[in-house]
Amino acid sequence: MKNIVFIMNNAVSNVLQHIAENPKVSDEAKWITEASDRLLTLTSQLNAFVKVSNNSIQHLYIDSYFNMYHSFIVGIIKKHILLEMDIPKNIACMADPSKLLQIICNILMNACDAIKEKGTIKIRAYYRKLKLKDDNLLQFKDLYTVIEISDTGQGISSEILGRIFDPYFTTKKESGGTGLGLPISEIICRSFGGFIDVQSQLNVGTTFFVFLPCPEHQENLLTSNPNLLHVHKAYRSDLSLENMSIH
Repeated sequence: MKNIVFIMNNAVSNVLQHIAENPKVSDEAKWITEASDRLLTLTSQLNAFVKVSNNSIQHLYIDSYFNMYHSFIVGIIKKHILLEMDIPKNIACMADPSKLLQIICNILMNACDAIKEKGTIKIRAYYRKLKLKDDNLLQFKDLYTVIEISDTGQGISSEILGRIFDPYFTTKKESGGTGLGLPISEIICRSFGGFIDVQSQLNVGTTFFVFLPCPEHQENLLTSNPNLLHVHKAYRSDLSLENMSIH
């Protein structure tokens, strides 16, 4: 995000050099620069807020992890919603337990808000190879552990879907939405060495894919057993290290 802001500021600076004779346009261009600076400050603040120490990242077995926090997770789910879980034993990831819980809770609360009447939320876990739409994008790892959270809610339009990871963007202002849940979740996941992908269809539902680093010993095991793996083709067009870096 910082790279994008720097490009914006440079572009506005170039524009300002050519429009000094037009006070109105000049003022608006300066406002863009100020807004960009505020966004840069916000990004730094968010990074500091969710900064994860390498010492806090642990080897986690996902089935045991969800068993540990089961009552907490069930407490989030509203009464009219059915929670289903499909988490095989011995699937592992590398993450900070408390920060991972923050990601899961943010996604679950959004899923609950999306289901207005009876519906289902399903949590799955599995290993996946990753294939990006553009092979020229900077490299991610080939193999990840995925926590998938899907809902049968109202879905998200394509126009909104492209903005859900933008800080302060929210469709729930009336109910107190801050627009920080998913951006913070994204930054936390990136700090683990992972990322979040999302797919949605109006009136069908939404699926979030939380990609987490796979422990090395599991990675070696899976490499020798390719039948255990499927390929995930990324839905988000902005999944590049350039666009998602958090320096």
